[in-house]
Amino acid sequence: MPEALPREPSTEARLLLEQMHGFFPRLGAAGRRLNLLDAADRAFVIDSLISETRDNVAAVRALAAITRPDLLSPDERRLVLERMLRTITLGDSLASKAAALDELEEDTLQGLDEGVRVAFFEELIEMLVRDQYEEVNRVTRPLVAKHRAIPDSLYKSYVVALLDQARSNSWHGAPAARRGLETLPDEIARAGFQAIDANFLVIHGHHGPVRPFIERYLHLASPEQRPLLEDFLRLPFRRFLEKHAPDID
Repeated sequence: MPEALPREPSTEARLLLEQMHGFFPRLGAAGRRLNLLDAADRAFVIDSLISETRDNVAAVRALAAITRPDLLSPDERRLVLERMLRTITLGDSLASKAAALDELEEDTLQGLDEGVRVAFFEELIEMLVRDQYEEVNRVTRPLVAKHRAIPDSLYKSYVVALLDQARSNSWHGAPAARRGLETLPDEIARAGFQAIDANFLVIHGHHGPVRPFIERYLHLASPEQRPLLEDFLRLPFRRFLEKHAPDID
């Protein structure tokens, strides 16, 4: 007996999807209306929105609205949001990436699959280093606001990117990076010290953000690092070079 063809989505499902795309989208009760649909129609609406998040900010906002904890089970919610974040990461829409940061709570992001988060946050960190003003002006502030959701494997590169972005000429990215450096959780700041050795200080030590970072978080540095960092803070730079980088003229 031939398999039955999948049925077309109902009028109600199409109407709900259309309402989420309007100029003034009706998102307030969208999640509850979604739960009135049968399983096939619910899947149609969710799948349609996920595919659109690649380059559609409205779809990102709609998915954030219908995946509240009181509307979906924890497992379904996590699955939907992981699929959304994967789709956004594979796309090239800056607006969608920024919208994901804006719309999802920090603890929600933190609970998603680590592999998906690594790919998502790694690209955002690379944007800070690349320092294209359109990118950093849009993503730095929300990234700093959600930095506890960054996987620990990226902590070091995140701190280095903030130090780099904090001396940029970007109007919004640089101030946000400086604020981020002032509010780092201990575990992130501690990881940042892994990037700081004598060579790093020789190259970057004269940059404005480096010294305040070391002064603020020196207590988190390893015992092996502290003599180097203390010398950097107390010695004139020429004397520091003579002691820790004598081969440099």
